[in-house]
Amino acid sequence: FFPTLEKAKLGMAVGYLSSSYFMGQFAGAYLWGAAADRFGRRPVLMLGMLGTLLSMTLFGMSTTFAQAMVARFLGGFLNGNTGVCKVYLSEVLDFSNA
Repeated sequence: FFPTLEKAKLGMAVGYLSSSYFMGQFAGAYLWGAAADRFGRRPVLMLGMLGTLLSMTLFGMSTTFAQAMVARFLGGFLNGNTGVCKVYLSEVLDFSNA
């Protein structure tokens, strides 16, 4: 996005881009947990994977830095189901499976 930007400022831009994913994940984690309690774990995990597919496609097709930031934030928001995955695994697995 920035072929003429100096390296110090380029590092800041990359930092903003990569941190936008985690900000989206922070914003969506509670909502994904509430949705998993209401609708079930599997549907929420499937929607999270579909959201990851959508956000990666948008990120790959972005032409501006703002579009890339939105796509990364959306990717984190739609994949804020890491906690749901951990809860699902703890419900399915026990010490007999180890």
